[in-house]
Amino acid sequence: MIGIGGAIKGFGEFGAIVASATRKIAESEAIMATLGSVMNFALGPIGLAIAAISTLGIAFAVAYQKSETFRNFINGIGASIGTAFSKVKQAVSGIFALFKGDQSKGKSLLSSLMPPEMVKVIVDSVNKIKSAFYNMTAPLTSAYGKVKTVITGIFALFSGTPKKAHQFYQVS
Repeated sequence: MIGIGGAIKGFGEFGAIVASATRKIAESEAIMATLGSVMNFALGPIGLAIAAISTLGIAFAVAYQKSETFRNFINGIGASIGTAFSKVKQAVSGIFALFKGDQSKGKSLLSSLMPPEMVKVIVDSVNKIKSAFYNMTAPLTSAYGKVKTVITGIFALFSGTPKKAHQFYQVS
């Protein structure tokens, strides 16, 4: 009987070990699922793009630190972009000056960037745009005045002063 008790005790301990292992396997399944998602992201198109950009960034940083030729090239690009941005800013300032009516400042800023023929084309274009807007203001102002008169007359009519409403329509 002692042999059977020892065997039963052994089976009980074995069952506890199996139960513990089963729990650990279940926990590792959740970890593996999460790890699988991370690996899918890392090895998917987005993860590979991030890795490629990071690698290029590191390569450029090392090349910039170790190669004077590369450093000079990059610094030259930066200077060129700065110069181009400055010229674009100056051109925009010149065009705004023309729109504001400061012809001499606008022409001066643009003349330092481009040939006189091009400056003349820009000045003429700005003047045409300004003229078109100016020519639109008179009809719009007239139409606004007429609409205002009609609306004021309608309000006067509904407010109980028909004589006042009649006066609005006679003036037009």
